Amino acid sequence: MRAEWERNRERIFDLFPVLAERRRQLAGTLSGGEQQMLAIGRGIACDHGYVLETGRVVLEGPHRALMADDRVRRAYLGM
Repeated sequence: MRAEWERNRERIFDLFPVLAERRRQLAGTLSGGEQQMLAIGRGIACDHGYVLETGRVVLEGPHRALMADDRVRRAYLGM
C-alpha cells in the first residue's frame, strides 16, 4: 500500500509540479488555483472516484479507469 501511495504522489507531483514545490505549506495557505490542484491530486490518490456534473454523478470507478477516460483527461486535467 505504501509503495502505491508513493507512485500516486509522484504522479500527482508530475501533473502539478507547483504542489511539489509547496509540499510543506499548509493547504489553507495555498492560492485558489493551487487548492484546486490539491483537490484534484487528493482525488487521484483515492482508490475509487466520482465525477460530478451539475450535482449528478456522471462517471464512477477505480481511479485508474477515471484517469484513462478521455473525457476526464480533457475536462479536468487539460490533457
